[in-house]
Amino acid sequence: MENTSSPHFVDSAMQQVLELSAEAQIKRRSAAKDSGAYHELTGAMHAFGALLGVLSRLQQVEESRAACSLLIIPREWSECPAAIS
Repeated sequence: MENTSSPHFVDSAMQQVLELSAEAQIKRRSAAKDSGAYHELTGAMHAFGALLGVLSRLQQVEESRAACSLLIIPREWSECPAAIS
């Protein structure tokens, strides 16, 4: 099983989604405007866009995590104070 938290996984997933989206756009151009296929492909393209948004955010989080792992934080800073009631 591939490591889903690696930057390579996210890049690969984004590339696959872009390829699927491009294929859907090409197929949609040849479909009749009010046909079921046209509307299905439109929905697929919207879903691909949403998935790209999620993958892009995941990529940003992973990049931030990698940058933060380079920081050396004193142990006492990492302890959270107890909540005040």
